[in-house]
Amino acid sequence: MKGKTASNILHFSIAVVLSKIIGAATTFCVASILIPADYGVWSTLTLVISLSTIFLLGSVETLVKQVPYYLGESNENMVARTDGGVLASVYLSSGGLLFISFVFLFSGFGVAGRSLVHYIQITLLTAAISLFTCFYYYRFSAFSHFKEVSVLNSLRAVLTFLIVIALGWKWHLMGMIVGGFGVELSLLVLSVKLNRRLERPIRLNFNAGLLWNLIKIGFPITMVWWVYMVMSSIGRIISIGMLGKTATGYYSLGVSIVSLIILVPAAIGQVLYPQVSERVGGKASPESISRYVVFPAQIMSLVIPLMLGVLLLVTPFALHVCFPKYIPSILSAQILISGAFFACFIKNGVNYLVAHDKQAEVFAYVLASLAMTVLVTVSAIKMHYDIQGVAAGTVAGCLLLTTLIWKSVFKKFGCPLPEQWKKIVQLYTPFFVMLAVFVLITGMGNRCIPDNRVKLAVTVPSFIVLYLSALFPIPFLRSWSTALVRELKRRN
Repeated sequence: MKGKTASNILHFSIAVVLSKIIGAATTFCVASILIPADYGVWSTLTLVISLSTIFLLGSVETLVKQVPYYLGESNENMVARTDGGVLASVYLSSGGLLFISFVFLFSGFGVAGRSLVHYIQITLLTAAISLFTCFYYYRFSAFSHFKEVSVLNSLRAVLTFLIVIALGWKWHLMGMIVGGFGVELSLLVLSVKLNRRLERPIRLNFNAGLLWNLIKIGFPITMVWWVYMVMSSIGRIISIGMLGKTATGYYSLGVSIVSLIILVPAAIGQVLYPQVSERVGGKASPESISRYVVFPAQIMSLVIPLMLGVLLLVTPFALHVCFPKYIPSILSAQILISGAFFACFIKNGVNYLVAHDKQAEVFAYVLASLAMTVLVTVSAIKMHYDIQGVAAGTVAGCLLLTTLIWKSVFKKFGCPLPEQWKKIVQLYTPFFVMLAVFVLITGMGNRCIPDNRVKLAVTVPSFIVLYLSALFPIPFLRSWSTALVRELKRRN
C-alpha cells in the first residue's frame, strides 16, 4: 500500500478512537445534567438526526462508491455528474426536512406541548444542515482526503463536548438542542472551507434520470448496512424480551467492549474503500487489488487475535476490580470478544464486493446471517444458556456472514471452490491458535497461581510469547508475517 494510504489509515483511526472517547465523556455529562425525562427526549431527538440520512436514499453511498470508480476509469465527466447529482439530492432531502419543520408550526400540540414543538423544529433544522455536512464528509472520503475526514470527526466530538455541555449546563435541554444546531452549523462552515482544497468545483445537476440512478446504486448499499445494524442489535432486542432488563444490562457490557474493538478495523475498511473502487474502475490487475483487500485481511488475521487474547485474560480481572456489579457478564463478554475477530473482516470484504456491484448478493448474506442469529439466540435461551446463549447467537451470525462474504471475495478473485475454503481456513487459523493458547494459559494459571494480580502478570506475557511462537511454524502464517515486516521496513 502507498504511503498516503498508510498515513490516511493512521490519521483516521486516531480520529475515530478520539471521537469515541470524547463521545463517551459527553454522554456521561449529558446524563448528569439532565433529568431522566429530558434525557429521554434528548436521546430521541439525537436519534432523529442520526436517522435523517435515510432521506438521502443512499445517494452519498453512490458518491463514495462511484467517484473513485470513475477516477480509475479517468472519466472526469461522470465524476462531475455524480458529484453534482448527489449534492442536488442533498438539497432536495434537506428541503423535505425543512418542509416537515414548517408543518410543525401548525401542529395540533397544546400549550403544554409547544416547547416540544420548538425542540422538534430546531432538531429538524439541525438534521437538514447535517445532510450537507454528511455530503462533504463522504465527498472527502470519495477523493481519499482522509485528513479532512479526520478533522471533521475529531472536531465534531470536541465541539459537541464543549458547546452542548456548556449550553446544557446553563439552559438544560433547550441549551443542548440549540448547542447541537450550533455544532452542525460550525461543521458545515468548516466543511465548505476545507472543500476548497479539493479544487473541484461542484455543478448542481437535478436531472431526474441521474438522481434515480444514484438512488438505484446507493439505496441497496444503505440497506445492507441498516440490516447489518439490526443484526448487530437483535441480540439485545431478544434478550430484553426473553430474559429481562437486568440480563440485557449484563450482556450489553460485552457489546460495548466489542464496539471499541472493531473501531480501528472499520476505519481501515473505510479508508481502503475508495482505493479498492478506483482500482476496480481502472481495471487494475488482481494482484494490485489484492494488496488493498486480501493483504490487510491477512495482517488483521495475525494481529487481532493477539489483542483479543490479552482482552480475554484481562476482562475477568477488570470486572472484578472496576465493575463488580457486572461479574455475571464475564463469560458472555468473553464469547463476544472472541467473536469480534470475525466482525473485523466484514467491512473490507463488503467494500470489494460492492465495488463489483454485488450489493444485492451481500444483502442476501446479511439476511441469512440475521436469520442465523435469531435462530441460535432463541434456541440457546430456550435451552437455558441465558446471556451466554445470546452471545453465542451473535457470534454464530457474524461467523456465517464473514464466511459468506470472504468466500465470495475469493471466488471473485478467480479461486476455485476448494481454494476458496482453503483461504478462509487460513484466514481463521490465527483465531483458533489464539483460542488454544488462551485455554492452555488460563487452565495452567487457575491451577498454579491463586492470586489474581500475580496470575494476570504471568498469563498475559506468557500468552503473547506462546501465541507468537505458535504462529511461526505454520508456513503460510510465517509468510504473512514476513510480508508485514517487509512492509514496515519499507515504510521506515
